[in-house]
Amino acid sequence: MRQNYQTAKELFINRSKEKVMNFYSVFAKEKDFLLQSKNIENTYHVLKQMRDGSAIFHAKEIYDITSHLLKHFHIHDLEYELPKDKVVIIIEGFQILSRLLFSIGDQQQDSYSLSNGINQQEKITLLMLESDQFIADWLKDKLINTEFRMIYAPSESIASILLSEKIEILLIDINTEDEKAYENLKELKDHEWLSAIPVFVFTHNRSESHLTNLLKTGIDGIIQKPFSIPILLSTLRNMMKRKQNSKATYTPLHFTNQREEMKDLIKKEWIRFLRFQSYFSLLYIKISANEKQIEKVGLNEMFHFIFQFYHQVSKSIRGYDEIRSISSDTFLLLLPGTNIEGAVLVGNRILHQAKNINTTFDFMSNIILGAVESEHEYREPEEMIARLEKEMVHVVPTDSIYKVPSLSQSDNKGKRSQIKVLIVDDDPIPPTILINHFKSEEWDVEICSNGREVLDKVFQLKPDIIISETKMWDLDGYSFCYQIRQFPLFKDTIFFFLSKQSITKQIVRAFQVGADDYITKPFSAEEIEARIRRHLVKKSMLKEFKKE
Repeated sequence: MRQNYQTAKELFINRSKEKVMNFYSVFAKEKDFLLQSKNIENTYHVLKQMRDGSAIFHAKEIYDITSHLLKHFHIHDLEYELPKDKVVIIIEGFQILSRLLFSIGDQQQDSYSLSNGINQQEKITLLMLESDQFIADWLKDKLINTEFRMIYAPSESIASILLSEKIEILLIDINTEDEKAYENLKELKDHEWLSAIPVFVFTHNRSESHLTNLLKTGIDGIIQKPFSIPILLSTLRNMMKRKQNSKATYTPLHFTNQREEMKDLIKKEWIRFLRFQSYFSLLYIKISANEKQIEKVGLNEMFHFIFQFYHQVSKSIRGYDEIRSISSDTFLLLLPGTNIEGAVLVGNRILHQAKNINTTFDFMSNIILGAVESEHEYREPEEMIARLEKEMVHVVPTDSIYKVPSLSQSDNKGKRSQIKVLIVDDDPIPPTILINHFKSEEWDVEICSNGREVLDKVFQLKPDIIISETKMWDLDGYSFCYQIRQFPLFKDTIFFFLSKQSITKQIVRAFQVGADDYITKPFSAEEIEARIRRHLVKKSMLKEFKKE
């Protein structure tokens, strides 16, 4: 019984918070709200409900405040009146009530909230414009344990916020029927910066003309006050679900998701490169305006140029090329089947076309371009991206396109002196013996005990030597060896079978599928090392012979 009472009290407190904050937000925006009879009646009944509820749940402070405020209302023949000189008292009373309710605090997590463990970077960011700071703080508090986070800002700060934050939804508070407000809203909704961002309007005004004018501006939805947090969350979640299901519209301002998408696209191209020798290049483009230049022309002009540049490049590239924005002023182009010289040609074409963009400022002198080509010396595609970005930090704007030096021609190759060994076995004992033996800095040994992941592991590690069992519960070693030999990248990889099978036909089959050697268990780690070194010498001699 006590638990039910406590739960009911918490529900009363939470609902009271929503009612008080919704009414207070109206008071803050429309000073004449409490001069209209229907609004006076609604306010009276809200206070009366809170007074009665506080009496049931023994919330003395709430009871005292609401009782005091109710004394200022007059009722004559079912007509509700509030003297003009008492309006300020009611507004201040609602503010006191809101502070009191929040000081009580939520006794438990709201039923509509998610867990507290949500990563802040993974949250959906809402930007709220033109609202009372007190209301904004209330909403921010209610969204803490959900998948949303809210930023509040005046409208003049929107440019700098869009530059630094990934905004998913825009919230605006509009109550008055002002033609200028509708015009500003339509201009905001149609702006190229916000073309892909849903816009919702909060309003307590329920007149048909007001709602019609709001919808004519092209906004995505109206949230009428007073509203409950669960309804607001449901509205926002439905919008995000529709947005995810629809085809994405890319702009430079949505760079957080685009960067991850580009990484995925490059990973797929990397697999094609390894398996079919289908090389590719990345083209890096940065519009590097300094603070003085931005102050001179303004963020609006710079954003306009970035958007025009982005869309022009998108139209000019081939159908199978990909462009994504990896920061607010930096783009990355994926060019399949293109070497670094081809990437330079693409970059020069982009520079030539960009000169036709109309702007009051010469942003062309601030464009930095660089290109990098895929190489087997990279262990994974992330290395390729990281090296490109690292190299471009020191590049200054010029008419030429910087070509990232090949790893095979740099000192980096000499640093990779370790012999990479991959052991494929679901029995933990043989790999443990070999790791203990090959523990010097000369060797880089990794194990794969999952046959389903072995190919991915091979492409990731690019080992010099593979030591594999012939039979695992989820892998046929013979098929695995045969597959490896089909890829040009692994034609020279030393492949050993280390198996408990000692039948002659199994050994013969191993050599038929492309193995370099076959060792039966039990084995000697010293013998395996000796055989590996002999094969390494033979491979190096073969390479020298081919050079001659």
